[in-house]
Amino acid sequence: MKPGELALMGIGGMTVGFMLAVSPLINILFGWWLSPLLVLGGMLAILSGIFYALWETLKISMRFLVCLIFREEEQGKPAIRHFVLNTRIWQFLGGGHCPMFLHRMPLFLFLFLGTSTFFESAFASAEFTFDYSAYAKVLRGYAVNDRVDYLKLKRERQGLNEYMKSLESLSKENYEEMSRDEKIAFWINTYNAAAVKLVIDHYPLQKRFGWKALAYPENSIQQIPDVWARKVLKVFDESLSLNHIEHQILRKEFQEPRIHFALVCASLGCPVIRSEPYQGSKLDAQLNDQVRNFLSDPKKSRYDEATDTLYLSPIFKWFRKDFERADGILSFVKTHGPKEAKEKISEKTKIEWLEYDWSLNEKENKT
Repeated sequence: MKPGELALMGIGGMTVGFMLAVSPLINILFGWWLSPLLVLGGMLAILSGIFYALWETLKISMRFLVCLIFREEEQGKPAIRHFVLNTRIWQFLGGGHCPMFLHRMPLFLFLFLGTSTFFESAFASAEFTFDYSAYAKVLRGYAVNDRVDYLKLKRERQGLNEYMKSLESLSKENYEEMSRDEKIAFWINTYNAAAVKLVIDHYPLQKRFGWKALAYPENSIQQIPDVWARKVLKVFDESLSLNHIEHQILRKEFQEPRIHFALVCASLGCPVIRSEPYQGSKLDAQLNDQVRNFLSDPKKSRYDEATDTLYLSPIFKWFRKDFERADGILSFVKTHGPKEAKEKISEKTKIEWLEYDWSLNEKENKT
């Protein structure tokens, strides 16, 4: 069988197999077992075609050289000179046993380029994208003007429950197929949704007894017992808390300081909640937008030119190490902060910490 026929058979088999692999309907009709067999058969056929093409190339090249050199030497003529002066290019490309190498060369090039392109496009690791449609609906309906309507959401929590259930159904294999940004977006959305779930599970919040509870407002997420260590959901069959998601996954694995302006701990002192889910495809722009909004809020960041003092949210103090890895707090603020602060902040600028407002970031409902 000729290499072209082998390659065409291989490409055809792999194309059908690839279509079966990505089409849920066809897989339902024909079964998942058929796709791997066709893909494997196609790969073997293409590899056979490539091997045959390489072998033919080697044989024809040797035959061409031997024919060119020895036949012309027998006639007493210098081979190269005779070839250049007396052989027309179309004759050389078109016929005889010696020029067979160049005659078949376009076919070989086509086979190599075509199959390599096919492998790259069809069998490269496809990035998995999580479906946030249920969460997007929750945010559009209950995240109003940077606040959350917990009262309404507690009454209509079906959408949030659906999203939390989808988080628990994510497989480890699909997670590993996510890009880095997609993974960060996944965990930010998971954290924020879990914090909302904890609040509505205990809503309306009530002040507890004890010195720690007394230190926070009555309507604070801190009134929930062990709120940060409490197991709130399962991912990959592992029970996770807010602390685990933030410190053991997001901070430890990704070392992205901008997450601190996207994680919403259900408090007025934390960043505002977006009315859309975070997505890997636009995560960079979303995080930058969150940082700009945070640093533009005078309750969380402001610069006093008279004393050359930068007043910042204690978030920068709590996670100082994260910002030091990004060239330090002052450099971070100069990069992402308002224009007036960028121009005036220097290495001599002092930093003071603002009070953190632990009041619940809830929408004010008129009664």
